[in-house]
Amino acid sequence: MSVIIRTALIATVVFVIVKWLGGKGIGQLSPFGLLIVVGLGSAIGDPIIYKEISIPQAMATVINAVIFFKAIDYLTLKSRRFRKSLEPKPILLVEYGSIVSDGLKKLRWIRQSLKLKRD
Repeated sequence: MSVIIRTALIATVVFVIVKWLGGKGIGQLSPFGLLIVVGLGSAIGDPIIYKEISIPQAMATVINAVIFFKAIDYLTLKSRRFRKSLEPKPILLVEYGSIVSDGLKKLRWIRQSLKLKRD
């Protein structure tokens, strides 16, 4: 029964945190953001499984990680230099309907990896 209560409590807190972070999908996250999400998953899951980790300890960890994430997010918005250091440069794969070979080489893809649909 304690696992059910712990899970419900943590799920509620996670729901609030996710709403506060905003509705970014995995594809919109920077590599740093994805790392934070994976770390949060571990911090959230541990108190559900292990009774040695108290819920307040886990929530303190999660809240600290979220504050850190929001600070990085803010700095990324305000500082171009900081943004360039954290976020990868986009790789152009298609330009004006043509495949860009240099982009494929950077990703180590072959043309068949880039599936094209024609009408």
